[in-house]
Amino acid sequence: MQHHLYIESVIASVGAKNGILQLKNNLEMVKQVTVADKIALTNTDITPSEQKEELISRLMAINPAIEIIEVVHGNADASQDRKSPKSCCSFSFHIKGYRKA
Repeated sequence: MQHHLYIESVIASVGAKNGILQLKNNLEMVKQVTVADKIALTNTDITPSEQKEELISRLMAINPAIEIIEVVHGNADASQDRKSPKSCCSFSFHIKGYRKA
């Protein structure tokens, strides 16, 4: 193979409504949050703000470098990333391009 793809970022999707419960009961979700560069936090429009903030705290405790993008009514605004110093879930790779071997 002459060209190789490379992964630019790993994005995981976490539902705000059941995220805390899923973190407790789903080891795979914890693994995904651990390796993710970004989290798409869904269902934020139907989740109480205290519950959402608690989930964000737990996500940042697992991966302090994570960027969290809140999804409201199915719309994600990347300019609203939440950064921390350093689905139930789904998992995806963002492949930007390739480089020569």
